[in-house]
Amino acid sequence: MVFPVPSLNTYAGGDNDYINKFNNDNAALNNAFAGLVSDVNSLQTATGSATWDDWIRKGPAVEAWPDGVLGAYSLVLDTSDISSGNLKLTSTNASGVSVATMGGNRRYHIGTLTLALSSLSLTVSTDHDVYLGVTSDGDIGLATQASTTQGSVTLPLYKVPITVDGAGTGFTITTNSTPTRMPKTVYWDNTVEQLRQETPQLISIWLGDINQTTDGDLDPKIKIPFDHYLDAVNFQTVSALGATAISVTEAGNTVMSDTCTTETDKDLSFSAGYSADYAMAAGTVYTVSFNTSFSQMTGATMTFQVRRAYNAPLAN
Repeated sequence: MVFPVPSLNTYAGGDNDYINKFNNDNAALNNAFAGLVSDVNSLQTATGSATWDDWIRKGPAVEAWPDGVLGAYSLVLDTSDISSGNLKLTSTNASGVSVATMGGNRRYHIGTLTLALSSLSLTVSTDHDVYLGVTSDGDIGLATQASTTQGSVTLPLYKVPITVDGAGTGFTITTNSTPTRMPKTVYWDNTVEQLRQETPQLISIWLGDINQTTDGDLDPKIKIPFDHYLDAVNFQTVSALGATAISVTEAGNTVMSDTCTTETDKDLSFSAGYSADYAMAAGTVYTVSFNTSFSQMTGATMTFQVRRAYNAPLAN
């Protein structure tokens, strides 16, 4: 946008055509402002904020979900102080700023936001799903907000499984659980950008023939170099005979396992403490193990289906 600088008259003490000069100046100013209005309208409806609206649009209108977080490093969940009864939302970008939209308005906070779990009056000796998010604070600010009811939080960002001790003062993440990000609060939800970001990557290992006499020590490994969701692990063979126990482990923990008998196409099942909703850290190494003592397979392939995890709490 270029401001159309108007050309105005110069006035002198002996002028006798003030009316004509005033009219010409007014016309020049009107043309200048009309040009500005035209540029602003063009930005609004064509190339500027309308494009941004398309980028962050949230699904069909009937969902009525106009809110979300702007930026992959805003309002990141921090549970490091949960033993003291606090949940935190932090910014991990260089400026320390978290930005979100609420009702179409941009709001922000610099630094860390803290929520005291004691303010929720959670039932003792019980497991709870706490929905943690933000609400408005003043004209442009943000404040933490949480409830055991999702609809009671203006902008719910995370579902945090919490166990309260018998005294009502001790809080921990529920065993075999992990916090999860509310997907509709990721700002590209239901846009073409989301499709690009969340299209799974398929990583396959060709294993060939597996039998009890030669492949007892077959333990292939896969390293995923980015934070990710492990959606599925699929095992396929040309043929199978007998029962083969298959397991996928990371750091000694069994993530998925199953037994393949005569199936030639098998999806492994998640173990307790893991699910497709749990984000795994970059650099996680998965080891595939087989118990082939009484079976054999031909033309075996193992396929990992992974998606990148953005600003999601990582499984412990």
